[in-house]
This record gives sequence, structure tokens and C-alpha cells, in this order.
Amino acid sequence: MDKTPSNETKLQRQQHEQQEKKWALIQTIQQEFKKGKKKAELAREFNLDPRTITKYIQYTGRPIPVKRKRKRQTDGFHEQIEQLERDANTVKQIYEHIRENGYTGTLSGVRITIESIRKEQKLQESFLGNIE
Repeated sequence: MDKTPSNETKLQRQQHEQQEKKWALIQTIQQEFKKGKKKAELAREFNLDPRTITKYIQYTGRPIPVKRKRKRQTDGFHEQIEQLERDANTVKQIYEHIRENGYTGTLSGVRITIESIRKEQKLQESFLGNIE
């Protein structure tokens, strides 16, 4: 098993472990298929859809995890939230302001968006600090 960086978050560690388990399962299925087991038999044994078994058999390397970006209710207000954040408004003030402009989501949705904006800004600042 690969060494994982110690600076990973708990979620990243869990995702990495899940990928390792999946890769081990794929390799096991490929070995069993090469030994002569039928796809339907493997599907029953591993409790997977036969189409998944076919997909796993066709892999030639590790599957590349695809991270999907979820659509958020705050997406239409992102620039506005960024500007209000730069103007040093509190989360509550930003929430009230965008509610007046048609936002129908929750305060926690706004808070999460602001946290990601702050995190992004912090990363950019540390990156720029390392360049100089």
C-alpha cells in the first residue's frame, strides 16, 4: 500500500483508503476472471452488477477518482459574496444582503461558501509569500 502524506485530512485519508480497497477488489476480480470464473458468477460472489464486473475486468490500471463539483444555492451569488467578504462584512450581514437580492438558501450554505473563499485566499497568500 502507498504511503499517504501525514498532512492529509481525515476525509482525504478515508478517501485514499477507499480507493485502495476498490483497487484491491478490482485486482481480485481480474485474477478470478483469468482463472476462468464467469462474469455472472463473479457478480453474485462480490454482490456487484455484472456491468460493474465487466468494467472492472477491462481496467488496465488504477481507476482515476472523479470529483464532481456539486451545484450550490450560493453559486449564483458567488461574486457578490466575495465582494462583501472583501468589504469585511460578517457572515450574517452577507447572508442578509444576498437574501434581499433573491437568495433562498440557508445561512450555513453562505457560511460554507465564505469558509471556502477564505481558505482559497489563504492558500493564494501563502503561495505568493513562498514566491517572494
